[in-house]
Amino acid sequence: MSPEFLGGKLIDYFSTAEARPLSEAETLDDVQLALQMVNTYIAMDKLEDAWIFYKQGLFDALRLNLEAYEKICAILRPFFSDNWKTLKINMPGQDALLFNNAGIALSYVGLDQESIYLHTSALLIELKSNDLQGAIVEMLNIASRATELKRLASFLTLF
Repeated sequence: MSPEFLGGKLIDYFSTAEARPLSEAETLDDVQLALQMVNTYIAMDKLEDAWIFYKQGLFDALRLNLEAYEKICAILRPFFSDNWKTLKINMPGQDALLFNNAGIALSYVGLDQESIYLHTSALLIELKSNDLQGAIVEMLNIASRATELKRLASFLTLF
């Protein structure tokens, strides 16, 4: 059997399995089926399908309910190459959101410079599309990350 066939069977199984709503997740076990769906799509190199599934509640559950930023980074890493600088797929209308999601997660795992780069990329996309609200959000994200880097630099000068 081909990997495509097996991946399709796994997705069929996971999509029909009973699960707690992602918005009510309290543990990683509560999002396990969704994680398996996303990881199956990624393994099948169906990044667009993985992204669509991921953004329909899994990101918010992992970020807001579980604060599982390492998991978010692990999910989003296959979407990028060149140390988080280049998207592997072109998703017009979704690129800024993908950069933003990754930037948020990277900031929480201590990768502030990478986070600033991703938020800057999202800012440029938002400005090109004339999305001023999105641009303001990205500027606030950049300022927040820069402030964290400045605090870290000040702390390190104490030693």
